[in-house]
Amino acid sequence: MLLRNFFIFIYLLITVFLFTTLDTSISLWISFMVNALILTFITYYHIFIERKYSPFLSTYIVFNYLFFLVAPLAQINEFNSMETPVFTHNFPFSELTFIKTNGLIAIFHIVFFLFYVGCKGYIKAKKVELVSKPYSLSSISVFVILSILVLVINYSFFLDELARPSWMKSTYNVSYLLIVKKILFLLPLSGVILCLEYRKHTKINTQKWIIVMLLLLACITLLLLFKNPLTEKRNALGPIYLLLIFLFFPKLLNSNVKSTLLLFVVMIIGFPLSQFLTHVDYGFGEILSNPSLLFAKNQLSEGYMSLNYDAFINIGVVIEHVEFDGLSYGYQLLSALLFFVPRSLWIGKPDASGLIVGNHVIDHYGFNFANLV
Repeated sequence: MLLRNFFIFIYLLITVFLFTTLDTSISLWISFMVNALILTFITYYHIFIERKYSPFLSTYIVFNYLFFLVAPLAQINEFNSMETPVFTHNFPFSELTFIKTNGLIAIFHIVFFLFYVGCKGYIKAKKVELVSKPYSLSSISVFVILSILVLVINYSFFLDELARPSWMKSTYNVSYLLIVKKILFLLPLSGVILCLEYRKHTKINTQKWIIVMLLLLACITLLLLFKNPLTEKRNALGPIYLLLIFLFFPKLLNSNVKSTLLLFVVMIIGFPLSQFLTHVDYGFGEILSNPSLLFAKNQLSEGYMSLNYDAFINIGVVIEHVEFDGLSYGYQLLSALLFFVPRSLWIGKPDASGLIVGNHVIDHYGFNFANLV
């Protein structure tokens, strides 16, 4: 109960601060407050009433709090200091558009919560006894050796990623980037999982325990080399580091309040702070010789205006797109449902929703690329 009260206190304290510092019209203020109250009710239900462990609802709460409350409220305060308030992709700030967006979000919150409460009773989890296969030290060693070979073979690429500022485009082709960063650089994570499973399910003597701990240390070191804020974006780091927390400290995520609190700290505090490293305009060598470059500009104040936090404003773009071009009645969703059909065979395949948003700001506001969502 103490942890629950602590979380609600922090949650309400941040919420009160956001709204007391919000400088906007009363109508827009009320529209955000309505959403805040709905989300607070869902949070209260999740923390104090719901008995079933549901990390899904924890994620829903934190995501919506960050992207549909914290980010847009910070953006409004930034807009107030601009002569011509526009978002990063040149979409202009409009109170009416923000109010309409809040209305749609409020409707979604209500429908989602009613559906969640009404349907979760019909989903019964089956207890499945997992039989863990015995792993040998040799199989774990294979992952360590492969990871070292990946580092040696791609050493120049690794140094390039360290030295390359976040804004600079890589000189390597996209296919190579995806294979190395999304597949090969994740090999040490497999080694970490195998080491923990071996230590948990195998009776080992002192000698084997020392060996497996050395292998575990090697895997963690390689993983941190491959996946760190200087070489990887936050959307990739988050799942990896959260998985490591779950593997090493499972008790931190075994209740609704614990999972919500951890995600709240990571997303609301850690996510923006990590921008000091993931979005710095300098390479590793420059930072190493002059660490003050990390604070050369106020990354936090500019962070919420970046395209990382455009979820709320892009709903406004969609509203304006519909006002200009009319409803498509979900036609663009066919490209997602039938993703396996290549465009070379289906010439008239509709554009994805994200591309439609990007094309709208390109066509009407002169933005320079469409990869927004």
